[in-house]
Amino acid sequence: MRTIKLPLILVLMLLAVFSILSIVGWNLFDKKLPAPPITNNPMLNEKVGLLKSRGLSGYQIIAIGSSMTANNLDSAVIREYFTNGRYFNMAATNLKMQELRKLCLCLIETVSPEYFIINSNLMDFYHDSAPIRIDSYKPYLVTQTPFVFYLKHWNPMYLLRFINEYKYRRYSKSIYGSLAFDENAGALLEIYGQDIDSKRYNHFPEFDLLADS
Repeated sequence: MRTIKLPLILVLMLLAVFSILSIVGWNLFDKKLPAPPITNNPMLNEKVGLLKSRGLSGYQIIAIGSSMTANNLDSAVIREYFTNGRYFNMAATNLKMQELRKLCLCLIETVSPEYFIINSNLMDFYHDSAPIRIDSYKPYLVTQTPFVFYLKHWNPMYLLRFINEYKYRRYSKSIYGSLAFDENAGALLEIYGQDIDSKRYNHFPEFDLLADS
């Protein structure tokens, strides 16, 4: 039986067309296309996309950090007691201190806030096992054509996972890692009683995991 081999250029063109049609189709029918999967951290991707859509100027305070910052800073309190200007919570789950330094440098060059706020603990100083490739964020924030980044970071498995899991997080306030944000991108968690994960507060630091730096 004779097999047909398609030229590589044709295969690449078909993949490009499929990618473009998928993105356009999602945007037309869903209207809430997920942020480009520049990293494997859906919360950080969503927040960078949200920051880009709201504009990069005028921010007095940017909060950065892991879930400690993302979940535990009350946006209303920050606005009332710390700033008369714009405030944005850029924190995302599982970010380590090594990556936060890179994120700060990127935000200084693109957003130029007056202050950063970090709400942290020792677990944020564990060895970083999954770098977030922050180098991709600066060009994404400043470019006027984000569509290019959907193609550059096209990842069908990420979009499939978003449909099956992450999309629900945009509306749910009752799970950790929720992607439901307030006007300042802070968490809108409503987790009470037995649903509170006590290990998040009672976990004893594993000192052998701390980065020496």
